Amino acid sequence: MTESLATTTTQSALAPSSPVAEWHTHLDLQVRAGQMAKDTATTYRQGMRKLTEWASQQESWNRTLILEWVAALKAEGKTVKTVSIWLTGARCFFQWMLSEGRIVVDPTAGVKAGKSSGNRHKREPLTDEEVGNLMKLASLSNRDKALIWIMLYTGARGVELQRADIEDLKTGDGNDMLLYVQGKGRSEKDEPLVIASKSARDVVRAYLAELAERKHTKGALFVTERNKTPRRISRVTLRADIKRAFAKAGIFGDRVKTVHSLRHKAARAMIEGGADIRNVQKTLRHNSLQTTEIYLNETRRLSDAAERVIRYGAEGE
Repeated sequence: MTESLATTTTQSALAPSSPVAEWHTHLDLQVRAGQMAKDTATTYRQGMRKLTEWASQQESWNRTLILEWVAALKAEGKTVKTVSIWLTGARCFFQWMLSEGRIVVDPTAGVKAGKSSGNRHKREPLTDEEVGNLMKLASLSNRDKALIWIMLYTGARGVELQRADIEDLKTGDGNDMLLYVQGKGRSEKDEPLVIASKSARDVVRAYLAELAERKHTKGALFVTERNKTPRRISRVTLRADIKRAFAKAGIFGDRVKTVHSLRHKAARAMIEGGADIRNVQKTLRHNSLQTTEIYLNETRRLSDAAERVIRYGAEGE
């Protein structure tokens, strides 16, 4: 049993009776029920849209067609990560179709995006010297200092801080400060980050005091001002401001000059400081331990470099 989809899914406005439109309604219901994050639903929709745009004249769906789509994406130069994201969206749709009894076989079953190198990050972490130069910048605003310090001392993602509200800051045990964030794939802010560093807490408190002086005591934590009204910082502005700070600190090069480099540095610092790898996984909120182990392997590759034992001739005497 197959169902014709192409004639109803490639239009900018989906027909109300189309299976994809019904699936969209199902995704919306999951978001409202707190079963799925809004960004996740948007990503799933994008994946299915990419498939239907590519196979606009397809009358039915099977595994061969999905494999041809994946091959076409790779031929276009799409990364394994991008293919995997889009394939996940299509897979979500067909699994819903299967659960609804509209198809008897999921055509995406067993189809993979391919292998990624997976053993090294594309972006390098900052060096200790670069972190020092960044922290010594006198021109950093209290807001940008709070952003950078939290990322360096917790491994927070930029998007998590962009979503954060003042109310998400709580007092933890002892002197700890907690920031509850909405992690990747989550629908609620239910994952605590521990701001254990005194310098990071001091920076955050200085920024909160500045916000209070501006009568901003609730709502978005990181803001910009437009017509003297605080508004939540956009992801674009957050990235641009941190890149600007990098440039002022003399941090250049495509391999390091990204917001994510701060998260990488925090991960490396946790491992080099002796934190248990599983605790690091929980802190970084990685679904797979293998993802966290990339940091461990990169650190050990340099500290335990096999090249250090090489000796020739008189060197070994």
